[in-house]
Amino acid sequence: MWQIKSMPALAIVAALVGCGGGTFDDQVISSAPVMTLQGNRDVGVSQLTRSPDDIQVTLFAKELEPRSVATMFIRVFNEPGECDTEPCTESDLSNPDVEGDVLFGDSVIVDQTRQSFFTAVRNVDDHESSTQRAQGRTSFGLTNPEGAEIHLIVRDHGRVIPSMQEDMLNTWAGGCRGFPDTLGRPGPNECRDALLSIHLSP
Repeated sequence: MWQIKSMPALAIVAALVGCGGGTFDDQVISSAPVMTLQGNRDVGVSQLTRSPDDIQVTLFAKELEPRSVATMFIRVFNEPGECDTEPCTESDLSNPDVEGDVLFGDSVIVDQTRQSFFTAVRNVDDHESSTQRAQGRTSFGLTNPEGAEIHLIVRDHGRVIPSMQEDMLNTWAGGCRGFPDTLGRPGPNECRDALLSIHLSP
């Protein structure tokens, strides 16, 4: 977990976009825009690297609120062919044939540049960070890294609350009101999904 402070935004975007899409040995690499869920504006770029054993994700985004906590979660649809639509949607998580899950990725406290950089690696059969598991539901984890549809979700937890900072940085709903405490320590902030980047199955 780390926070971008000095690397210029254009350098990050160039590094990610420069990788483009393609293959390298047993890896498949793709890039996708990061879109706001309100207004559908392009505010960044993400990269997904697939291998037989894991996925590696990187996401750069701008326009987040300074001094807010932002978390990145990885929504996995292991069998996207079983989804009702393409791309898959959150409602498909309730279909066991989709083998869907939501895994914690990374988090930052947004600085005054309003730019944030997230990175994460998730291995096959990783269940420890599953929000499904935290709610007592079936956790599939990542079972199909080379064929899953991957959604990267950036959540806005609102302004950082010093006494709740660790919960805000490491859980789905830390610092938020209106969520069960199994998803994080409740707090006064209004939390929302702010950004989305979608990588379809190759």
